[in-house]
Amino acid sequence: MYKADQNDITRLVASALDLASEKPLTMGEFAESILQSYMDQEPTDFVPLGDMHREWEELFNKGTHTAIMCARGHLKTSWSLAVLAYHMATFKNFRALYISATLEQAWDKLEQFEELCKRSWRLEGYVRSTDDRRAVWRKGAKYFNNGSRVHGASIGKARDAYEASRC
Repeated sequence: MYKADQNDITRLVASALDLASEKPLTMGEFAESILQSYMDQEPTDFVPLGDMHREWEELFNKGTHTAIMCARGHLKTSWSLAVLAYHMATFKNFRALYISATLEQAWDKLEQFEELCKRSWRLEGYVRSTDDRRAVWRKGAKYFNNGSRVHGASIGKARDAYEASRC
């Protein structure tokens, strides 16, 4: 077993105090951090978030309804899942719906969300059950042990009903 000497303990306490005095990460910094953790286990290299992602963050922080429209490959899903993780980790009992055209698409994105969380040292503490709080990971819902949760949902049936009513 490893025995810590006084220098080790001093360094540990100093590091803990440094971490405690740091200002909290912005949503964008948090997203970049967990996406980098995710990509560490992928065969391709991590590409830092760009100016457009900072613009998305500014728009999102205004609290208005925001839609992101851009071509494939611009990290819309990755950024959105990272932002969801930020809110679930930062705000206890945060509630969200991940809505897609079909339930299968929503479930697929929630699987990606689960993998993103499990690969991040910032989030791994939220995905484990504790003595007083359970972390639940089902196909259609993900619960952090701080009470935050996201459920998958679909607009498919609503869209189909709307189309049928127009005939």
